[in-house]
Amino acid sequence: MNNTLMLYLTKRLHQNSNKYHAPHHPPGPVICISREVGCGGVNIARLLAVELDKMGTCKRWKVLSKEILEESARELNMDP
Repeated sequence: MNNTLMLYLTKRLHQNSNKYHAPHHPPGPVICISREVGCGGVNIARLLAVELDKMGTCKRWKVLSKEILEESARELNMDP
């Protein structure tokens, strides 16, 4: 009897948990541009994002700079 109750509760738990979780969408694709100071890497990234958006093969591309990541880390009290 105890085993039957456990099986029932486990089944219900899995049924209900699926209702409340958003469908999993894998992240990406991601492109990382390594650059040196003054080489215009951010401008290249913006131009690349525009061209990739024109292709329409995935979600809209976003350009994130190193400064955005560093500021986010500071706000979250993390070491960048």
